[in-house]
Amino acid sequence: MALVKCKECGNQVSNKARACPSCGVKVPKRVGIIGWLFVLFVVLPFAWSIGLNMGKVDPAKKPPISSGGQTAATSSPKGWVYTEVKDEMSGTPIKLAMLESPDRALFEFPYKEPGGSTLTLVLRKGKREGDEIYVHISRGQIDCGARDCPVNLKIGDGPIQALSGSEAGAGKRDAVFLSRSKPLREAIQVGRPFKLELTFYNAGRRTFSFDPQGLKWN
Repeated sequence: MALVKCKECGNQVSNKARACPSCGVKVPKRVGIIGWLFVLFVVLPFAWSIGLNMGKVDPAKKPPISSGGQTAATSSPKGWVYTEVKDEMSGTPIKLAMLESPDRALFEFPYKEPGGSTLTLVLRKGKREGDEIYVHISRGQIDCGARDCPVNLKIGDGPIQALSGSEAGAGKRDAVFLSRSKPLREAIQVGRPFKLELTFYNAGRRTFSFDPQGLKWN
């Protein structure tokens, strides 16, 4: 047992006592050598290991990188979705078949969207329009030139083919029509996987993959 000086009243008090017998102030406990060894060899290494693991990322969970250098997420393919709407002018039905690409494009403000923007391939069939094919980006601006909207097509392991798309009209830059593309039509009909590469405003090129198998379209 050792005597220490009370910080409150200055009287001598045992270091084993819980409080000073003169003024009642609690006596501070000193950490012994065993306590310091516990902190040095147990607490500090444990805290260090936690700090290192917090900065690590599982390689299997890293999202892939798109062709434009921006990180792109992926989602599970959903397959073809069918719906039917009515032509507001003629009242005739318009059939739609939609296929969403599993790839996602990450854009900056003002086109930033949680999880990334999605590109959807749409087949449209109506009495007035005929058979049409176009792609639609959920959020973003497709970059078109003065004459057309350049789109690259790659079917399977084949060569890259340059397509000439057309704007949707009315100043809209979220859709491009590809109805004149014979190779694209054939790939969709026979169910061959393909990729489309489009250029986006202030974002460069982005690539989206599609697997058109299972289409039911008469």
